[in-house]
Amino acid sequence: MKDLNQIKKKYPNEWLAFKVMKETSDGCIQGKLVFHHPDRRTLHVILRRKRTKGVYITYSGPLVKSGYAVMF
Repeated sequence: MKDLNQIKKKYPNEWLAFKVMKETSDGCIQGKLVFHHPDRRTLHVILRRKRTKGVYITYSGPLVKSGYAVMF
């Protein structure tokens, strides 16, 4: 099992499909990387083709690019 934060560091700015196997009391998520890809749509196509279910999908980079702002 790998820590999700370690996986995020290994694959920066990529979309990750992660099978969660354990969550510790301090919020650390452990499991197995199923697939990764820089393009979100491509990752979803791969997951559909492989009929993969029950994975946590997250982005390993910043949610907002430097120089941009978000307003709600």
